[in-house]
Amino acid sequence: MPVQEFNINTRDDLVGNLYGISYTNSVRHTYSNKKAAAGLAPDIAFGLAVAQSDEDRWCVLGTNVATASPALILGLAVRQINREPDARPSAGNISYHDNEELTVLRDGFMTVLAKASVAVGGRVWVDNVTGEFWDAVDGTNRTLALNMRWASSTTGSANAVVEISSALMFEAA
Repeated sequence: MPVQEFNINTRDDLVGNLYGISYTNSVRHTYSNKKAAAGLAPDIAFGLAVAQSDEDRWCVLGTNVATASPALILGLAVRQINREPDARPSAGNISYHDNEELTVLRDGFMTVLAKASVAVGGRVWVDNVTGEFWDAVDGTNRTLALNMRWASSTTGSANAVVEISSALMFEAA
């Protein structure tokens, strides 16, 4: 069996990590991962957006929105260091599988992968299916997250800090 050594202390800039000291100033809830539909991968990776399922305390990957309509995002999948890798030896892929419980950040700051250049205070667009984060709309594939904004800047595809909060209610226009 391969040996995997890791340090329990992780950096701030890992996707799915809460940013800075926000662990004490954040709201996190536990949900269970529910397979969205036949043919879609049910795995939810760290730092992706999740939506409320059709059942209480269950969530699905993405936004649960069929068009590019503005919407509130349920939360973001939080990195947990006690998760086992998807395979051994590990390629670094760790995710929440179908019917597994995951911690969802509902209010606070998290490092995510911005798929394009973003600016502090800018609007956040979420891919409806993959739960990835963008800087602009793309046809009907992305939803404007009314309760999120960028808390750091990037040039190109890179890690950035995003804020999600029930106190952030942006205008749809």
